Amino acid sequence: MTPRAWTSVQPGHLIAAPVVVLVLLLALLLGARASVSNLALLATGFGAIVLVANPSLGLPAVLLSALLLPLSIPTGTEVMLHPVVFVLAAVAGLSLLKSVRAQRFVLAASPANLPLLLFLIAGLLSFAVGNATWDWMVPHKSNFWLVQFAQWAIFALSAAAFWLTANTVRSIAALQRLTWLFLGVAGALALLRMASVTAPLANAISTGAFIRAPLWVLLIALGGGQLLFNRSLGAAARIFLLAVIVAVLFYAFVEARSRLHVGRDRCCDGSAGLAALASAALADDRDGRSAGRQRRALSLFLRICRR
Repeated sequence: MTPRAWTSVQPGHLIAAPVVVLVLLLALLLGARASVSNLALLATGFGAIVLVANPSLGLPAVLLSALLLPLSIPTGTEVMLHPVVFVLAAVAGLSLLKSVRAQRFVLAASPANLPLLLFLIAGLLSFAVGNATWDWMVPHKSNFWLVQFAQWAIFALSAAAFWLTANTVRSIAALQRLTWLFLGVAGALALLRMASVTAPLANAISTGAFIRAPLWVLLIALGGGQLLFNRSLGAAARIFLLAVIVAVLFYAFVEARSRLHVGRDRCCDGSAGLAALASAALADDRDGRSAGRQRRALSLFLRICRR
């Protein structure tokens, strides 16, 4: 290539060539050692690049990874990590770096900020005091401190998710998009679980969140709240939300009850959401009798759970 030809090469071409070579090398290496872990690592790297280029996709990425990545990453202990842990940590870290670069780090005002911060500090103090006063004659594993710190990190990441949402969702439109992303994905999976033909597919692509009570309570409460208070919903959205509520009740009162050892606990998943909905609806009543009606709704919820 002549010197004049070198000067005519665009900077983008110089970057593209190493990228192409890197992709081919990764294809060679990962193809020879194909595994779910390597695929997850590759997807994580690609996702990190996308998040750096477009940080606004952070919260949707956290939400989708919590619902749609049924992978478990071994840690060398009895505890397995879910990919959402790393996605949430990465998104929170990118948000923090963005604030540091802009020299503007301000938490959205909330009464929950101080209690949550004190709770995390108390957890660290408990961790430090507990290890300082530990009787070393009592046997323990070599990763004892790491396991304890990881348990505290669960609360820290939960707080990070809380603050991340409060500080990155800046408009009603953004909150609506995030809400409907959850309702669309979780609701569709709940509907797929109802039919014996589609249930295996739903179980294959969904995470363990779908066997936990909080997801079902959130799904029925959020979907029912939209039905009760969102006057702008169209007919299709209302039909979808009604179907989702039916799916939640089917899971709580039919599917879960068929498992005798967990029937009663899972029954409360749906009835707790119904009680929350009833309380929210009755709180909008202005005739002065809403408190008594809320108590009756909660009493009905407890009665159902005791059956």
